[in-house]
Amino acid sequence: MDATLWTLLTLLALATVLALIRSRRRDRCLRDFDGFTVTLAEQGGDLVWGRACVYPTGIEIEYETPVVAPAGHLERSFIFYRDQFEAMEALYRYAEG
Repeated sequence: MDATLWTLLTLLALATVLALIRSRRRDRCLRDFDGFTVTLAEQGGDLVWGRACVYPTGIEIEYETPVVAPAGHLERSFIFYRDQFEAMEALYRYAEG
């Protein structure tokens, strides 16, 4: 094979690996909240509390007990996506015990 083809294939493979690593990386600050009891305050005044699970695409807050939603169904968690982070006013972490 030609050296140019090997170079292009190497660059393509490297770019693919780096893109996968970057897409799976969690926020450095938010990963400290993972597994702890938190309260999320939105700018509209809504509060959500429970155990935080931090993912690369957002935060899931798992309720300690299921909550009945106004629509009548049970909710077990609240998902706050990365593109909604501007609406977050504060995220409070509580010490265990």
